[in-house]
Amino acid sequence: MKIVSQASARARTPRLITGTALAVCAGLSLSGMMASGITPARASTRAVQAVTPATTEAVQPFTVHLLTGERLRVSGTPGQPVIAAEKSVRGGAPQIITYTSGPDTYAVPTSALPYLGRYLDLSLFDVAQAQGSSGRVPVRLAYHGARPSIPGLTLTSAASGHASGYLTRTSSFAFGRALTAAWKSDSGTGTTVRGDALFAGISRIESAAPAGAQLAPSYPMVTLKVKVTNVKGKPMPSGLVAIASVDKGRKTTITAMVDDGVARISIPKGNYSAAIWDSQFNSRTQKSTMQLDTVSDYSINRTMQTLKLDLRRATSGRTTVSVPRPVAPASPDMNWQVLADGGSTALETGPLNLMDGDALDIRWRPTEPPVHGKQQLILNWQLKNPAGQPNYRYTVAALEDHAVRDPSYVFTDADLHTVTSTYVQDRWTKQSRLLRLPSFALSRSGGGALEPTTPKGTRQVEYAGAYGGEVEWFETAMQTGKAPEAIWADSQNHTLPAGASSEQVWFRGPLTPGIPDYHPTKSISGITPFCSFCRAGRRMALVLNTGLDAAGNLNENYQNPGSSQLYRNGKLIASGKDRQLLLAAVSPGRATYRAVFDVDRSMESAKLASHSRSVYTFASKKATTGRIPSGFVCLIGKKSECQTLPVLQAHLDLPLDDHNELPIGHSPISLHLAQVQNAPASPIITAGLKIRPAGSTRWTTVALASQGDGTFTGVVDTGKAGSTVDIQLTGSDRAGSTVSQTITNAYAIRAAR
Repeated sequence: MKIVSQASARARTPRLITGTALAVCAGLSLSGMMASGITPARASTRAVQAVTPATTEAVQPFTVHLLTGERLRVSGTPGQPVIAAEKSVRGGAPQIITYTSGPDTYAVPTSALPYLGRYLDLSLFDVAQAQGSSGRVPVRLAYHGARPSIPGLTLTSAASGHASGYLTRTSSFAFGRALTAAWKSDSGTGTTVRGDALFAGISRIESAAPAGAQLAPSYPMVTLKVKVTNVKGKPMPSGLVAIASVDKGRKTTITAMVDDGVARISIPKGNYSAAIWDSQFNSRTQKSTMQLDTVSDYSINRTMQTLKLDLRRATSGRTTVSVPRPVAPASPDMNWQVLADGGSTALETGPLNLMDGDALDIRWRPTEPPVHGKQQLILNWQLKNPAGQPNYRYTVAALEDHAVRDPSYVFTDADLHTVTSTYVQDRWTKQSRLLRLPSFALSRSGGGALEPTTPKGTRQVEYAGAYGGEVEWFETAMQTGKAPEAIWADSQNHTLPAGASSEQVWFRGPLTPGIPDYHPTKSISGITPFCSFCRAGRRMALVLNTGLDAAGNLNENYQNPGSSQLYRNGKLIASGKDRQLLLAAVSPGRATYRAVFDVDRSMESAKLASHSRSVYTFASKKATTGRIPSGFVCLIGKKSECQTLPVLQAHLDLPLDDHNELPIGHSPISLHLAQVQNAPASPIITAGLKIRPAGSTRWTTVALASQGDGTFTGVVDTGKAGSTVDIQLTGSDRAGSTVSQTITNAYAIRAAR
């Protein structure tokens, strides 16, 4: 791979290493994994004291619906989330800017930037609060004059200048379109923030979702004045400035509102980096321009200092990229990160482009590598074949240790990995989408928009390559249909070595709850696997992935309803509406436990695997020594006390086609039974498979023949053309552990054609 700068042409080759390790922490939401941090507060300026480095366990992937209508998929780690966004709805925001500081992540549409602090409170764009809402986004308003009216907002009360209300997932699109229209109308005014028609009589809109406590400062504080100049040389009317300490054991990460070009912040002394974004829309070209101004190595040593940010310095960003085959023009996703001395992420921000083609122009201030802390600039292109050409796409990325000026990259065939991907689409889904992102040694790309895959058929050739160091890749795939919720799938982190090729299959059924095997070696991105079904002393944690496809991809949707129960010697000891997580206090003596998980996926665009029940029975007692290997972590106690529970799980292999269908007639199958990863081994003694037409109550037993090592084979009679089939899997081992799983509409029978 060659990188071409203005000064010279240089040849650089990325190094890659083998081995993967990504633990997707099933059942633990972003807010739950961040419990050791500080919940976002309503104040416009906030200091986070003594924030420890983010845990390396991964966030359970979940879906977020913003109050402006955008749908996001959040995964990654608490300190470095990965956000996958759908393409913009008609009339919606063209980009989303993400801010991650300490334990908090905000996703702000560019159309909302000019109104932050004036009309819109930052709490409205808190990813953790948005995730917690059950179909509604509750808000509070301050107003004067007549009862306010905003598109998409339903008021439940309004009196004496204060009102309460909510937006739904449906009505939020109306608010998002109205906000984007106001932003486009106001773009170019330069000195004033208007929004007169949209926010008439309103002085403030903020989130009404519960907020956590705000800690009192534990360090001597001084006052910092921040002056911000916009691209026209005038005081920036409104905006959001982010300031992060880069000292080892960093003390402070702050997001503060700008008002008439000024923000005032109470902050400890130390060394800092700062960043601010601005955006404009050009009605003539129908393109967005975004500017990022940054300051590094800024030392605060006394009160009433003035930090100056000037968006006129954002002059770089004319990026170019070349790949072997023709591609349509496209703007990159860009992510700018600040790491404190010691390596922990202090600040991460960047725009996710939701528009097709090169509709976004990103400009940043060129910098040199800082003295204090580190910088990371990540550029990620998703390049599609031009219309009418064979079906292929490229994902190419670059990592720089500072904000380089106008970089240009050339990727050759030798720099790229070739992936032949299959997107299994049943007759009820309409379209598949994919986002592929790089994970480098100290940081990963902050996210991007999911791109449509094959318009017809199910296979696509994909090329991936990266410059800048050791890299792993992470993918999120999505399928849509008529239902309100999409079907999601997430890969584990894995390498894609340059010059090699591989195959990848998405959404192949039957989709079955279970526990994937995690790789115990330390990954490039620093994510460590954890013990999913574990006991530590008198504490027990059972974390179930609610859907694994045939390739082991994690098909999760945190919004799916369900329930779980845990019984000890037949007595219920824990239960809840979480369909994938059980936490319980247990007595030390030996007992028989039965865990039951019910999952309802009918709200998704999925007809297949619409419901499931998984029942696990096993014996356990308090152990004196731990049994999880090195490279794994224990979520509920000391590693020396942690043991993997002797849980048995089943996996059914079916020769399903690219529509998750079997042909009419007879089809061979294989059933695999084994203990979960790191559990004590025990010989399998029984295995069972039953099938029935969906809607029937009569099961048919499938004859199975043992092939050894927990593998059993048989033949199923597929039944009526065009129908769907339920399955029931059972098994037991010599230690007394059993598994029973019932999957409704597990697969389909091919219709007559």
